[in-house]
Amino acid sequence: MDHPWDRQPRESSRAYAYFVAYRDMGPQRSLAGVRQTLGEGSAPSRGRLGQLSVAWSWVERSSAWDAHVARQRDRAAADTARKGDRLRQASLARSRELASDLRAKLAEIIDGLDVARADWPGLMKLACLAVDLEQKACAAGMAPAEDFDPEGATMEHLEAYIARCRSSRR
Repeated sequence: MDHPWDRQPRESSRAYAYFVAYRDMGPQRSLAGVRQTLGEGSAPSRGRLGQLSVAWSWVERSSAWDAHVARQRDRAAADTARKGDRLRQASLARSRELASDLRAKLAEIIDGLDVARADWPGLMKLACLAVDLEQKACAAGMAPAEDFDPEGATMEHLEAYIARCRSSRR
């Protein structure tokens, strides 16, 4: 016997089967529930189940079982949380990388920009995408590189943003 919920020395297989039925009922377990689970016609009397319960310490053994199950559940939850954290961190790192790549691409475009022939809507979309990615990373703890609101951005905001990008590249 390794654990209290295992079959005990000298415990009959039938007595152990009754215990398992009791143990597996969970926190709402009862002797009446065992009789119902086993089928009242084939189950021992409630009095006999009570004797077996006392003789084989069903309450204590079931409590040990409940604690064991709770520990397993807690370990599984902690493992799941750690895995989720690793996935979130990887996703954030990728978002930062994409935002940086988009900013670099935008800076390349800005360096060769002919203001008169510029694709302003396209530049606005690219700038908004870069900033949106960066802001999502900021929400998770990354500091923003630029103060730029893609939601309320106007052409003047975009031009100021482009000017800041140009000056930071020099």
